[in-house]
Parts: sequence; C-alpha cells; structure tokens
Amino acid sequence: MSVLVIGLNPAVDEEWRVESVNPDEKTEVREKRSWAGGKPPNVGRWLRRLGVKSTLLMPLGGAGGRRVARHLREEKVKLRIVRLEQETRTNVMITPDRGHQLRFNPPGPVLSRTEWGTVYAETRKALGSHRVVICSGSLPARAPIGTYARLVREGNAAGVTTILDCDGPALTCGVKAKPFLLKPNLFELNGWVGEPLTNKAARIEGAREMSRQSGGWVLLSLDRGGAILINHGENFLATAKAPPVKALNTVGAGDALLAAAAQQIDQKTSPESWLRWGVAAGTAYVTQPAGTLPALKTVERFAKEVVVQRRGI
Repeated sequence: MSVLVIGLNPAVDEEWRVESVNPDEKTEVREKRSWAGGKPPNVGRWLRRLGVKSTLLMPLGGAGGRRVARHLREEKVKLRIVRLEQETRTNVMITPDRGHQLRFNPPGPVLSRTEWGTVYAETRKALGSHRVVICSGSLPARAPIGTYARLVREGNAAGVTTILDCDGPALTCGVKAKPFLLKPNLFELNGWVGEPLTNKAARIEGAREMSRQSGGWVLLSLDRGGAILINHGENFLATAKAPPVKALNTVGAGDALLAAAAQQIDQKTSPESWLRWGVAAGTAYVTQPAGTLPALKTVERFAKEVVVQRRGI
C-alpha cells in the first residue's frame, strides 16, 4: 500500500437545502443528502479517485459509524476500523438558495482507554506497509491535544513520510513533532500565528515560520486564492492561483488539495507538481455539489491551467 490516512473524528455529513433560513419560523427542507464526511473520509475518497492504493484507519461507532462505513465501501475505499462504544458524529450543513451556508459540527465521541490503545496498536501495525501517512481532521471529544503529534513521531520513527492536517492546539503540538508536510488553511494558520494575516506577504511569513519550526514543508490553502508551498530550510517558495470557476460548494476543497499533493509526494514528483495537482483537484472539487467528486479528467484539465510561480524566500 502507498498511503495510510488516519482520521480520529470522522462523521456523516448531511446537507439540507432550503430556500432561506427563517429565524423563529419553520424552515422547509427541500432536499437532504448524506455522505461519509469529515477530513479523513474526504481524503480517502479522493485518493481512491486518483488511483492511489490507500487505507483509511478510523474509529467508528453506532449507527453513524455504520453509515460512514457503508458510504465508503460503496466507493471501494479500503477501511481499517476501530470499533467504538459511542456513536460517530453527524455534521449538518444548511444551504440556502441565497446567502451563507450554515455548518453545525458536534464534538464527536469519547474514546475509552482501551479504544485509544487499539488505535495506537492498529497504527503501528499499518505503518509497516505504507510509505506515506496522513493524520487528518479534528480530534474526538476529550482527546489529548498531543495525539496527532504522537502519531507523527511514530511515523517518523518508522521511516514513513508524515503529513498533518489539523487545527488549534493539536496543530501547535503537531508542528513540534516535525512532520514532512503540514497543510493548514488560512484560518488555521491565523490561529497558529495568533493574529489575522491580511495580505500575501504576511501569509508567506506565517507559513515560513511554521516551516522553520517544523523543519519541513508547509502547504497553505487559500480557497479561491489558490495555495502557497514553502520550505524554510530549502529556501523554497512557490505560489499557484486557482483557475476561475463558479463554486457550487467549498466544503472539502482543502482535502482534495491534500490528497492530490500526497499522491504526487508518493510518486516522488517535484514540489511544483505537488502544488499544481493539489490546486487542480481543489478547483475541480468546488465545481461539484457537496460530497460529489469530479471525474479524473476534470482534475487533469485544471492541472494544465494552473500556473505555478517559484522564487526564493
């Protein structure tokens, strides 16, 4: 196998489409859809679409867990499941015809000491048969903030290429664990720096400092602004703009970018290719309804349109 994705707080994603949200009044739900959601399933589904041999390791429990597993098996994503007593969460997105989308994400289940022990044991078993490991998404309720940092260190010790995509205190701990690549979005980088980064120069400097502290690569996703790839030690800086498209949905675009970049890393291509294909996948994804992956040929078309510009830091 090539890529192991570890996601400790997966979810069922549900989208409710409405005409408008009416405070203090009934709001009619015209359409309801669900799919395996949260960052890890998104990354796992994308790796499958990109033709990457991969395994998705997740704790799952209850009816929500069964729904996540069913959705992923329907898409032929290979799963390694840690069974939980508590139920896997359900995230709800309310999408009106006009205005902003509302998103509601519960904290997730509480894992017992025995369940945590199983997570770590299964991770150690899986590391031996994968070249790249991605730790992705939020932590479940009451999880130690250093959980992903611990997993990154175990991956580094096993000689595996480690990639981390999380936020908040878990990200702060994770930077110190020195993963090969970190994939924050702008909101997550702002939180790590401790202030809003309102212009390109400030964002580059924030990403450069994260790279300096981690000793590795930082891939900063910027929504419609494309992405920045930086490595302080390599004196490497490259930027890529996203081709202009009509966005139908942005939830999961960063996961598409991460999966495509991981594919390129696994194939040992150039950093410019990581950036190009990552931005292409993210762009292709936003042209689809929420939870729907585009055809591979759509990603390939956008990859030809993405312009990567490289310069020293």
